[in-house]
Amino acid sequence: MIKSHLDALSYLLNHQLTQISSPQEYLDDFIRVLIKQLSCFSVVLFKHNNDSLETTLVQPKNLFNHYPYLELRLKTALNYSIKDNLIVLEKNYFHVFQLENIGYILIHSKNRKYHPSVIELLKDIVTKFTHLYVQKILTQKTTLTHKQLLQQAKQITDARIVSSITQSFNDKTNAINYNTTQLKINQKYNKLDDQLFSNSIDALYDNSDSIARDIRMIRELNLEEKTKNKFTINYAINKLENILQYSLDNNNIVFVKNINDIELHTYEIKFIEAVFNIFDTSIHALNRSKNNLKIIRVDAYNVDNKVVLDIQHNANLYKEEDLTSIFEPFNNTLDSSTSLGLALYFSENLISKQTNGNINVKFSNFTYEKILYNSVKFTIE
Repeated sequence: MIKSHLDALSYLLNHQLTQISSPQEYLDDFIRVLIKQLSCFSVVLFKHNNDSLETTLVQPKNLFNHYPYLELRLKTALNYSIKDNLIVLEKNYFHVFQLENIGYILIHSKNRKYHPSVIELLKDIVTKFTHLYVQKILTQKTTLTHKQLLQQAKQITDARIVSSITQSFNDKTNAINYNTTQLKINQKYNKLDDQLFSNSIDALYDNSDSIARDIRMIRELNLEEKTKNKFTINYAINKLENILQYSLDNNNIVFVKNINDIELHTYEIKFIEAVFNIFDTSIHALNRSKNNLKIIRVDAYNVDNKVVLDIQHNANLYKEEDLTSIFEPFNNTLDSSTSLGLALYFSENLISKQTNGNINVKFSNFTYEKILYNSVKFTIE
């Protein structure tokens, strides 16, 4: 009879309970099923710390009152570091099993000692439970760590985007001041013709509109993006070029675009964050290179009804092993110094997990002004 209960418990442990992801829920359900299947047992879940017992579950609740010497016997046995114990009190048998990272479980059989085969089966069940429980704890820790890394990576990425945007603010405000001053001076000396006026107004509008778009971009970074939008790759790349213009100019980088006007239907901000990190990493790599001509090349096209975006740069700093671990967290080989090695890890997650795309990287080459350059090429599909 007892063995049939244990067989039922073993089946539940190996099948139904394995579907539970939360370690605490798994523990609670295991104890609940244990009590239900083995109703002839009393069950105690406890920890042993510094000669004291901390019980988290006692079934029935008056067990220690009914057996006043049980707690003392447990303490004595556990102080001698005995992992599996059999305590006998008044023809009652209390089997104690150690649960890794949990504590101990006491299973009480009244008025009879169970056959060794039953005890072995109980041990097997407890061992399997403990193994699965520890696995779930490790999985939960890994998941939490992954989430924390992604949160940190997003904060760093958004901070880099904001930094890049604000770097260009001075250039744009200086251009606005220049055009305004030019208008005033030419008006004062009656040299303000229609063409100069039109050109100055256009320049003022372009720079003020660019600043407004930058401010809107900063605001959007702080909002949770819940819906997909339709936009073209050309629009997104131009937006990123505008954000990174200061860094491109400051590092004398040629930005080459060969983009078909292809429409995307995805999360715009996530896409921009992912591609920004690739551009930012490329700029950092080119800044470290000794090339006379530093180039970032962007190509967008359709292949077999799939949109493909290639981003290449000719920094020539990398080894094969650099590319194999490029999307792993804390890889500082290719990231900018402020990204903590999370930039490309974050981009890979955004593309593969949140926009249902794929990204890979390999050595390649491209031609610019009839000269062949070796490159590292990121491909997003």
